Amino acid sequence: MHIFFFALSVFSATVATLRTNLVTIVQLRMPEIEDRYGELLQQQKSSYAQSWSRVLHYISENQKPVSTSGISPDTKLKEKDRNLIKEKFTGFNKEIDEIFRQQKMFAIPDPELRDCLRQDNLNYIMPFYSAFLKRYSNTNFTKNPEKYIRYKEEDVKRFIFGFFDATA
Repeated sequence: MHIFFFALSVFSATVATLRTNLVTIVQLRMPEIEDRYGELLQQQKSSYAQSWSRVLHYISENQKPVSTSGISPDTKLKEKDRNLIKEKFTGFNKEIDEIFRQQKMFAIPDPELRDCLRQDNLNYIMPFYSAFLKRYSNTNFTKNPEKYIRYKEEDVKRFIFGFFDATA
């Protein structure tokens, strides 16, 4: 994971430098240079997005264990379905804790890149997590929902905004 942040910072700094007056001089010899580094930056951002795959595994809809449409909070779920929902919440909690622990250690000095990555993370994760919470938080899958539903949407957003800031 270290390499993603290093490469992102280097490519971002290079693009920022090229956008200054230096770009005119460099583009005389290499007209595609800014586009090339922009592509490299985008490739690294895409590679970095893969670090969320373990989190998404638990909350994406293609991993849905039970159809909750038309189910009221009083509906009795099968034990198998209750256990699958519990596993999804437990897995999500473990993975979001781990990704937060790892990514809060990395500092990204470029405020534009840091904000861009945070926003990309929000746009990538929050629709899945919001849908996941909406689908399962009002089902009767446990007697102790606070044990499994540890994070509200605001908590996950706060985590993401704590990324790339070693002081968070």
